Amino acid sequence: MFNGTVWELGLGTEVISTIRETSYESPWTYGELNNPAKFDRFRVYFGSDEDWPESAEFEALLNEIRSKGGFWLRDTASNEQLNNVYPINHDGASGVWFRTHR
Repeated sequence: MFNGTVWELGLGTEVISTIRETSYESPWTYGELNNPAKFDRFRVYFGSDEDWPESAEFEALLNEIRSKGGFWLRDTASNEQLNNVYPINHDGASGVWFRTHR
């Protein structure tokens, strides 16, 4: 089993989920969300911007994300934080992958 980093995914001061890293292939980090239900509220934001809905609800979500300074990832071991994380790609369930620079 891969013994990777555990990342916190957050917005503003709130931790949305943790991501257990399952593999790394430069520059992509792959992992599993521990709380995909809490992530679901933001899932559409992490999809292709071509698929973003044109609705008042989505505009409110974008405004919330912007007002809170965007999403961040924090390495729970080193406390290193990556700000303005976008995109986090997902498989529709709990699998995610994102770019990191190591």
